[in-house]
Amino acid sequence: MALTRAQKEAQVTEIRENIQKAHTVVVWEYLGLKAEEIAILRNKISKAGAKNTVYKNRVAKVAFKEEGKEEIMDQLQGSSSFLFTFDDNMDSISELNKFVKERDEINFKGAYIEGVWHDAEQITAIAGLPPKTDLLSMLLSVLQGSMRNLAYSLKQVAEKMPADGSPAPEEVKEEPAKQEAPAEEAKEEVKEEAVEEKSVEETPSAEEPTKSEEEAPPSEPEIKEEPAVEESAEEPAKETEAEEEKEEAPAEEKAE
Repeated sequence: MALTRAQKEAQVTEIRENIQKAHTVVVWEYLGLKAEEIAILRNKISKAGAKNTVYKNRVAKVAFKEEGKEEIMDQLQGSSSFLFTFDDNMDSISELNKFVKERDEINFKGAYIEGVWHDAEQITAIAGLPPKTDLLSMLLSVLQGSMRNLAYSLKQVAEKMPADGSPAPEEVKEEPAKQEAPAEEAKEEVKEEAVEEKSVEETPSAEEPTKSEEEAPPSEPEIKEEPAVEESAEEPAKETEAEEEKEEAPAEEKAE
């Protein structure tokens, strides 16, 4: 049944008011859903405080164009249903996402979230997030864990403080031995060099005689004993002289 001009104008006004009030506007394709399934989905969406309505694409184009939202124009083809949420509660979108996952013929076309356009891929990822209540529960568990850790740390600090309430003495942290070792080695090297220089100055040189050597009287020359070999050499010499005397004696007798 065709809509009259007045009906179309009324629907345009209705869509514009919903766009202005809505926190999120989701456009999705409902092709293949039965009337009973649409009624069940609409009931779940309304319980979450949202609103789902089917409009003709021509009427919807006029309303979104008058609101300055032309990014959606290419998506207004085929069957189009419009989900309006009026707060940041994503429960209604999560319910719609369950229908989309269960049926291949249902798809997201796009969405406006706080006036910003998101394509089908982006709104699918957003719709897959846990509901707000679950997110709050996860946040609460994280905060509780942090509070427990803080309470434990404060308890440890309180146990270390003296009973009279005076501040605990600061712990003196000793520097590791590895850092002191180079300084000690350097001091030992300096000491060794000073000792060496001192020993060099005190040690007399080989060329300069010491005082004890200068004051000592000159030593007497040592008498060397002739070896026994020379005595044995003198004995043959005496024998030769005796033989010569014997030879000279007969010669003298003959001369007489």
